Amino acid sequence: MSSKTTVVTKPTTKTKPDLVWQTMLYNCDCHEYWEVAEQIMLAIKCTEATASQYTVTAHNLGSVVVFKGKKEKCERVADVLGSIGLNVKVFQ
Repeated sequence: MSSKTTVVTKPTTKTKPDLVWQTMLYNCDCHEYWEVAEQIMLAIKCTEATASQYTVTAHNLGSVVVFKGKKEKCERVADVLGSIGLNVKVFQ
């Protein structure tokens, strides 16, 4: 008597890497330049020069992406920026 062995394998599924999330800062006329730059430095731990570039870009273009990464980190950055009333959005 011969025995047959059947091996059932599950199809392999590749998980997609986490899509990169972004934190967008929008320009507003309700904050002073220095307030925005200071808050950016707090939120993303950057230099004054970098924060100034983001602030100028938001002012001139209407918005700027100030952070890219995992959703949780983007939300933390948005919370810090939003804590003084800045307009922000987290998206993919």
